[in-house]
Amino acid sequence: MSKPDINESLSILGFTENCIVETLLVSSNPDGSPNIAPMGITRCEDSLIVKAYKTSQTYENLSRGGSVSVNVSSDPLMFLKTAFKQEYGQPPELVIKADAVIQADITGHIHEDNIRASFKLSPINIEIKNTTPKVFSRGRAIAIDLIINATRLQVHTEEKRDLEVMIIADKMRENIEIINKVSMEGTAEQKVVEAIRSLSNKWGVDL
Repeated sequence: MSKPDINESLSILGFTENCIVETLLVSSNPDGSPNIAPMGITRCEDSLIVKAYKTSQTYENLSRGGSVSVNVSSDPLMFLKTAFKQEYGQPPELVIKADAVIQADITGHIHEDNIRASFKLSPINIEIKNTTPKVFSRGRAIAIDLIINATRLQVHTEEKRDLEVMIIADKMRENIEIINKVSMEGTAEQKVVEAIRSLSNKWGVDL
């Protein structure tokens, strides 16, 4: 695809300049198998910036270079399953269920601190699979936010950062309160709440 076409497609998908959006990033493990993980992505002109925790498999994969795919989805259960693969296994159907897939080359390792590193991705092709519009759901959006907060909670509990654990747990309780208000029992959002509460209990945090 040409750069103008790529930029137009990024805008259609909601990638706004310098704003973080949540995606499902597929990178390659050393054995060639796919690693799928929820990742915040920031658009910077015609490039995408991704930050990965240095303790993650994604960081290791991005550090080797090569290419990745950025998968666009609003399904909170996909975020749940890919965030906690040790609990649910890796869903092989991800790419099929994605609303759009961005193929990109890893073109730079631009920043690193003690916790995370930033990588530059250059999109080379975008396939928009689902053109059917959907209403905006606070429940779905906040369920995904709950999952992202849970990944941070896990890191901070493992590293015994008590203050951070308390702050993030409070945010997660607010997430759950809103989901309970707008999403009915049996929805994907409520299934996420049930799963996250179970995981948090394993980490010693009561939500």
